[in-house]
Amino acid sequence: MTLQKEELLRYSRQLAVPEVGAAGQEKLKAAKVAVVGAGGLGSAVLSYLAAAGVGELGAFDHGAVELSNLHRQLLYGFGDVGAVKTAAARRRLLELAPGAKVNAHEGLLTAENMTAALAPYPFIADCTDNFRARAAVNRACFELDRAYVHAAVCQFEGQLTVFEPRRGPCLECLVPNAAQAENLSGAETGIIGPAVGAVACLQALEVMKLVLGMETLKGRLALLDFRRMGLQIVEMSRAPGCPVCGRGPGR
Repeated sequence: MTLQKEELLRYSRQLAVPEVGAAGQEKLKAAKVAVVGAGGLGSAVLSYLAAAGVGELGAFDHGAVELSNLHRQLLYGFGDVGAVKTAAARRRLLELAPGAKVNAHEGLLTAENMTAALAPYPFIADCTDNFRARAAVNRACFELDRAYVHAAVCQFEGQLTVFEPRRGPCLECLVPNAAQAENLSGAETGIIGPAVGAVACLQALEVMKLVLGMETLKGRLALLDFRRMGLQIVEMSRAPGCPVCGRGPGR
């Protein structure tokens, strides 16, 4: 996709980065990215990807914007409270990037419909907030043979990685029986807005690196502790007999 004059000006600072350049910006413009969950992580990931020039975004969520969302979901404002979240996200994203195509996918994604929903998108960001949804994303990406960027945040802590379920390690290696894992909501555990934003920025960056064909966190888990400003990178390996990546090639 050829860049227009306005795009050359808009993305001039990004184009100056050697790993991007005009060829990389054209890759971003041609990319289709699904963001599963338009909450704390997803709203920031969507914003950064739209601003970076990603050509087509799919925003997946269900439900409405709530007042308690606003301290961390900066894509929305007080006027959006009560509005369908994906529709509100689309409106704001088109203000950030009028030339982008933004698809608002309203409705609950489950293990039964996740694969079909994500099929049109070569690049995927898992911004969900519960293990059942995360497990469904992981299995769908196995079926589609897609790498995807996973992130999660609790209080002052976050984690980030890139899973490639066909080749492992995958979410099931990290969290066995993920769909049945205990999951406490942010309302129960608490969550810090800037911690969500920091992890979401890194998640958007990993998506961009996937699109650009750069090295990512595949096979490595980044653990972030914002209380102490600690960062630990842990090497991951396939779990013996993993029910997901244990079925993939090379196993």
